[in-house]
Amino acid sequence: MTLLLISCGNNTSVDQQSNSTVKQDEIQQLNDAIKTNPKSGPAYLNRARYYFNKEVYAEAIRDLTSCVEIDSANIECVHLLSDAFLNDNRSRQAIETLEDFIKIEPDHIPTLLKLARFQLIIKRHQAAHFNLNAVLKLEPDHARALLLKGSVFRDEEKTLEAVEYLQRAIQSDPDLSEGHLALGQLFEDAGNPLARKYYENALRVDPENPEAKMALANMYWLNDNIPQALAEYDELLEMHPNFSRGYYNRGLIYLETDSLDLAKSAFERAIQLDNKFILAHYYLGETYGLMNNWKEAQVQLDIAKTLSPTNPRIDEKIREINVNLNK
Repeated sequence: MTLLLISCGNNTSVDQQSNSTVKQDEIQQLNDAIKTNPKSGPAYLNRARYYFNKEVYAEAIRDLTSCVEIDSANIECVHLLSDAFLNDNRSRQAIETLEDFIKIEPDHIPTLLKLARFQLIIKRHQAAHFNLNAVLKLEPDHARALLLKGSVFRDEEKTLEAVEYLQRAIQSDPDLSEGHLALGQLFEDAGNPLARKYYENALRVDPENPEAKMALANMYWLNDNIPQALAEYDELLEMHPNFSRGYYNRGLIYLETDSLDLAKSAFERAIQLDNKFILAHYYLGETYGLMNNWKEAQVQLDIAKTLSPTNPRIDEKIREINVNLNK
């Protein structure tokens, strides 16, 4: 048994070294391609993709900037550069990158849509409307533009306008799952039972859409149909076993029904998939507290506190746990 364990350990080490060598070879090849042809936009783009996928955004931005300088019309470089800026929390540069391209190609619909989506993210609603109107002037029935415009109105809490544009979007493209989902959410917020129809339509179009499946499950949960809600979550997690929010929400249902062991397992799985999931840590701490395991409750709440230092709800729960620890 000892020899077997040593053998397994050595194989693992060899595998790790092999993987490391492969990675070194990959980046070396990308570096060599640029050295061989330093004026090649695609060479910089290839290395930028490598860095972007590794979340090394500063290096990706450097290469993509070189790519755009070499070929300002390379739309893949432009779009990936804007994504890298956004992921690096540099939204102003992300938007400016797209705006610079629009000055050259004012009718480029994919870039107008991307720019509007970024503007929605940072709540520059009027600017987003302006660019979406430009798309709709070119293509009045452009489903994605209608969807985004409805989303902007929804973010502005202009429900009637949001519903109008979202319905136009799914009329233009009945297979637009996101449109059905967004309408379902709007109708659910209004307490309208038509929400279920839209969720089911979203799933009919895209049966594996995790957001639509979760929305339908949550609707059953909010209407006190716990068995059906759990059944929907079982199907969701069978299709998407790495969907951390699915485990988290299922944990909340178990917690609400006093199934503490099942709640604990669900929250632990959510954290295993996303160790920075603040609310999963919080509710796992609360679950441990209900199980009178105060030390483990403290551990989880301390993690939640580290991830969200100014959250008063976490502070209150920590004080509650400390009272029980000191009894």
